[in-house]
Amino acid sequence: MKSKFSIKKLQEKYKEIPIQAKLALWITICTLVQKGISVITVPIFTRMMDTVSYGKVSAYFSWLNVLSIIASFRLGAGVYNKGLSKYKDDQEGYCLAMQYTTSIITIFLFLIYIIGHKWINAFTDMNTTITCLMFLQVFFSTSMGFWSVRQQYLFKYKQVACAALVYAILNPILGLIFVFNTPYENRDVARIASVVLAEIIIGLFFYILNIKDGNGKLKKEYGIFAIKFNLPLIPHYFSEYILNQSDRIMIQKLCSYSSVAFYSVAYNAGMLMTILTSSINQAITPWLYQSLDKKEFEKIGKVLMALSVAILIPMLIFIALAPEAVLILAGREYSSAAYVIPPVAGSVVFLFLYTNFANVEFYYDCNNFTMYISMIGAFLNIVLNFIFIKLFGYIAAGYTTFVCYFVYCAGHYLFMEHIIWRKFKKHLIDWKKLFGLFSIMVILMVGMSLLYNSMAIRYGVILVIVCCVILKRQVIIKSFNEFLQMREKKTNEN
Repeated sequence: MKSKFSIKKLQEKYKEIPIQAKLALWITICTLVQKGISVITVPIFTRMMDTVSYGKVSAYFSWLNVLSIIASFRLGAGVYNKGLSKYKDDQEGYCLAMQYTTSIITIFLFLIYIIGHKWINAFTDMNTTITCLMFLQVFFSTSMGFWSVRQQYLFKYKQVACAALVYAILNPILGLIFVFNTPYENRDVARIASVVLAEIIIGLFFYILNIKDGNGKLKKEYGIFAIKFNLPLIPHYFSEYILNQSDRIMIQKLCSYSSVAFYSVAYNAGMLMTILTSSINQAITPWLYQSLDKKEFEKIGKVLMALSVAILIPMLIFIALAPEAVLILAGREYSSAAYVIPPVAGSVVFLFLYTNFANVEFYYDCNNFTMYISMIGAFLNIVLNFIFIKLFGYIAAGYTTFVCYFVYCAGHYLFMEHIIWRKFKKHLIDWKKLFGLFSIMVILMVGMSLLYNSMAIRYGVILVIVCCVILKRQVIIKSFNEFLQMREKKTNEN
């Protein structure tokens, strides 16, 4: 009876949640499910394929991202949301125009590829079959995204959640069927083909649906508006890609496909912490903007520093458990990849901070700096990778990523402080506190990686961290409740 009552009570509370909150809730759930399935299937695929095959699949996705930026022109990014607001009386027409525009660009690029396929194949180290599969995937990959965002504007969260979950389940199921039933030496092609087929099945459905909703007509003015808007942002999007993905391509060129496989497993594991930081960012962004309205800079600084320390604790525990994480995800063959996790996981703290620093810049309409710092970070990443991957192998790419995220963070911090000092003669965060936090993080991060052969010491460190958290639990709970009360107060005031 009690359990039935509790379920009924939860259902009643769920019904009381505003539709906007339900949309956010289901998007978060779908994201967690997709990430969860991705993590669960990694140990399966790494054991069903050798390191060379797994590396080829990872390299394929890196080249896919390059083609996607050019072919889609990133029309599904910020310009799509802007267009849906600008043309709110014809959202279906705008959605279809974006789909047609990306399709036309993709077909045009494919024709160029047909002409110069020998040179392109030699450069990417992929054959014609794989590259044609890549073009197919790009062609159909955007339709579901365009449809989903339009549904979100209408707060149709059930449809969005169902579509996302179907794709999240279909992709790995097809992957397992294809890979299991393919000879060992061709399993990289089987995995790529399964991803493309999943994209075609889902993408074709939404492609037709978007055509039906938009009455099949291409409105050129929508496409022209979107291309003009996004053209100056392409360098920024490429810079983001270079920081997040280009290291795999450089490892492919400078090392081997096996090294790509090792790095990809470790990088994806290290970036799991972004699930936590993304959730925190989504929660505090409204509060941040409301606090900026009130010019409560000191309070913002304290909260951001406290959250950075809070992120640092699970990050250190995760770094300490890196050898075991790699063993579970990929097996003993990948054991050296554990040394990539500390710098990659450490980069997440920089990612969290610079996202919030950038939000302050956006609040004051000073977003031009983002493009410049992105390009500087991307150039630095290429130079450092070229030098240090040659010298130290694929593990160096983890540390170049760490350095570049630090440059991103430091650049945004300096520019943000410049804006606030120029406008209000105040500071948001004391640089000494940031420097102290970063120094402690680097010492612990490097120190922990040096202890990977000493399981007893690592587990002892984890025990000390857990004990400290337990002893300070009242302070932590109090601080968390104060933040929630502060956020709730801001919401009520607005």
